[in-house]
Amino acid sequence: MRSFGLAFLVLALACGDDDGVADAGTDVGTDVGRDDGGMDGGTDAGDDAGTDAGTDVGELAMGDCTGSADCDGRACLELRPGGWSVCEDELVEATSCSSTPALDSCGCPSEGTPPCEGGQTCVLSPIAPFCGGISPAPTNTCSIDLCSSDGECGDDQFCLPGPVMGRKARACFGMACATNDDCAPGSVCAPVAEPCCGSFTTLACVAPDGCRTSADCPSGETCHVRDGEGVCLDEPPICPA
Repeated sequence: MRSFGLAFLVLALACGDDDGVADAGTDVGTDVGRDDGGMDGGTDAGDDAGTDAGTDVGELAMGDCTGSADCDGRACLELRPGGWSVCEDELVEATSCSSTPALDSCGCPSEGTPPCEGGQTCVLSPIAPFCGGISPAPTNTCSIDLCSSDGECGDDQFCLPGPVMGRKARACFGMACATNDDCAPGSVCAPVAEPCCGSFTTLACVAPDGCRTSADCPSGETCHVRDGEGVCLDEPPICPA
C-alpha cells in the first residue's frame, strides 16, 4: 500500500470524518476533463511514493493537515470552504541580489531597489511554478498576489487562499471539484499534480484506485486529470517543449 494511502488513513482518523461523495479546474490554467499538460510546474509534486497502483482512501481524508501543529506552526488552510487543507508555504526572503541584479525589483542593495510594500515579501521568481520550456532567469520580486478573488480566475478555476503548493502568493488554480461531496462515494477531492513537471495544478476527485501524483501509479504509467478525476494512464503526457 502506497504512502499516499496511509497518509489519507492517518488524516481521516485524526479528523474523524467519513463523509464521502459528485464532480465538477496560475499562471496554472489546467483544462479539466482533459489531460493536464501542465503549463506550470516545477514545484514539489508531493512526497507521496508508492509501489501499488492507485491510492487507499480508507475513511475519507480531508487534507494534508488538520491544524498548525501539522505545519510547524504555519497556518493549515482550506483550499475551498469545507474542502482539502494544506500547509501554508514558508516564504524565503531574498536579501541579496539575484544572478541578474539589473532585473531585480527588490532585495538588491547594489541596485538601490526599494523594499516591498503592503506586507509583501521579496522572493526569488517565479511567483507561480513554471513548466514551459526554457525557464526565465530567476530575479528578486515582491510576492504580489496574482489574484484576489475567484472572479479574477478563468472557468473551472479559483483563487488559492495564500502561498501554498509552491506558489509564493495567491494564484489561480484548477478546480474539478470543491469538496468530497462533489465526488463519488469513497473518493476525495484533493490536489492532483500534472505529469510533466510535477506541480499540483487541479482539485480533482481521487478514487481508491486513482492518483494524486505519478508516484501513485505503477511503473510506465503517469497521473492525469480525466473527466474530473485523477487517474493513472499508460500513455505519455503531452508536455510543453
